[in-house]
Amino acid sequence: MSWHVLVGWVVVVAGVDSWFTLVDSDVAEVELNPLALWLIRSGGVELLVSCKVAGTGFVVWIVASMRPGWPRAARSCLVAVAVVQAIVAGSYLVRLL
Repeated sequence: MSWHVLVGWVVVVAGVDSWFTLVDSDVAEVELNPLALWLIRSGGVELLVSCKVAGTGFVVWIVASMRPGWPRAARSCLVAVAVVQAIVAGSYLVRLL
């Protein structure tokens, strides 16, 4: 699979995840991640979404900066992130059914 396709997948799923976070008004009641709960209580859902966007951008930047020196390691890391995003996407598909 192409490098760009994997990066696109990671970004699109992160965007969908952020969108669902904003749409769900009761996200603080169903969120299980303690860090996410702390962010919601500290600055609201907007802070959580901002941190998700920044985190996704940071991960993509780190993996992209690894690519010239360690292409195999960068690809392995990107595949791992894409697999995690597939699990996130699967959780939303289950919820929509």
